[in-house]
Amino acid sequence: MSQQTGGEERRAGLFSALKNMIATVIAIGKTRAELLVTELEEEKLRLMSLWSKAIGAAFLLAVGSTVAAVFIAGCTGGIHTEPQPASVVPSTAMPAAASGR
Repeated sequence: MSQQTGGEERRAGLFSALKNMIATVIAIGKTRAELLVTELEEEKLRLMSLWSKAIGAAFLLAVGSTVAAVFIAGCTGGIHTEPQPASVVPSTAMPAAASGR
């Protein structure tokens, strides 16, 4: 009878060890899943930050291009808010006509 008791204790010890091992594997899986969720949340925040920076850069590029176009047009005389009289508009033919040649 003592031999049966020893065998049952070994089985109980084996099942207990197997139970502990399964619990450990489940705990490891749970930890890995939590790490995966955390990593995905951080990646989502990183992508949102990247997109907001890209949109901001595109907006600033558009504003800069507009300012540059207005500046160039203003420097070359491409923008006139009111018509200029003929006496104010420079002409290359006027100096020759004024000198009488």
